[in-house]
Amino acid sequence: ADLLPSLTARITDEIRQNENNGNNDNGRNARRVNTEGSGNDRDAQPTDIHVWLERFQKQKPQTFSSASTPVEAEHWIAHIEKIFEVLGCGDQFKARLATYKLEGDAHSLWRAYKQAKGGDAYVATLPWNDFRDIFFLQ
Repeated sequence: ADLLPSLTARITDEIRQNENNGNNDNGRNARRVNTEGSGNDRDAQPTDIHVWLERFQKQKPQTFSSASTPVEAEHWIAHIEKIFEVLGCGDQFKARLATYKLEGDAHSLWRAYKQAKGGDAYVATLPWNDFRDIFFLQ
């Protein structure tokens, strides 16, 4: 019963994304949207970090600058993971999206760590579990 409104919203989002990315070709090359009702759209997931960033930001993720207790850091990670789960975000984007929300001391520490490890190329291949381990060690 709720399939039609959901499908309409997803198609509208796809059209907007194609227009925003300069890909308005009247739908000839648009990604296929799953109409089977199974809810499995893994094939339609974006492969571009900019699309993920837009979706991530719409969820209004909290920023993180420092924690006076380990529990505060754990709560921030849990908050970010909740967003990843609802978006169905792939592991290859999680570290980059999370670090986008680091500010102040946390951002400075991350930037120094990232440069010591190889810069953006390192982060692009950093699995989420490894990022979590690094985050909790800082």
